[in-house]
Amino acid sequence: MIISHSKKFIFFRVSKSGSTTADVMLRLCGAFDLDQDSFSRTQEWELPSLNRPETNEEVHEMGWAHATPQRLIKWGVMTLEQLREYDCYAYLRPVESRFVSGYLHSMRGGVWGHYGKAGYQPTQFIERWRANQEHFNPEDLLGRPQVDWFFYEGEQIIQPLDFNNYQAELRKLIDKVGGYQFPELPRLNRALQHRVIRNENRREWAKTIWNDYEEIRRELLDWYAADHEFYNKNFGN
Repeated sequence: MIISHSKKFIFFRVSKSGSTTADVMLRLCGAFDLDQDSFSRTQEWELPSLNRPETNEEVHEMGWAHATPQRLIKWGVMTLEQLREYDCYAYLRPVESRFVSGYLHSMRGGVWGHYGKAGYQPTQFIERWRANQEHFNPEDLLGRPQVDWFFYEGEQIIQPLDFNNYQAELRKLIDKVGGYQFPELPRLNRALQHRVIRNENRREWAKTIWNDYEEIRRELLDWYAADHEFYNKNFGN
């Protein structure tokens, strides 16, 4: 997450929406005041938290990195009036591809990580999904609907960026804050550290859950119905 009072700009990190790449490139583009603006840690690149806001309660680093408008207001970090005044952005991803990404992530860490070594099978995922949909990991991030980041009490606070037009959207953000336009934008993804045959097999398993298990697909679409509708409203089917 980036909160820039100097630019009146906030970038919210929606889980499994390519937020690490955007966060890193925005931090490195030279547009922000590193002495005053706030930045959450980006673990993959070992960029530390800077100027983390004081809150009235102890906040886990991951909770701060992926904070929603509701949490910022609850913690006293931002007011609703400020959120309305600032330019607030986050990526919005189609339900199906976000599910596949979340499935792969759930095998590499979190509560389900111990399955990953042997290979996380569709039947194991289905069992866990039905036991507790929201808790793919201890931070409750993978199962949380994306709309939780975009709305506060029914009012849209954040402007969505199309995940399917990722690089063009990121370049627009960099232009907006007056940052350096990199000749090439990398893709920073923990999954790329596991770019081996078994990871590709797992990706295929994730797709089979979506494509072949009609009942599970319906459950996922029901669970993420608001996300699906919000994406189509903004970017089409």
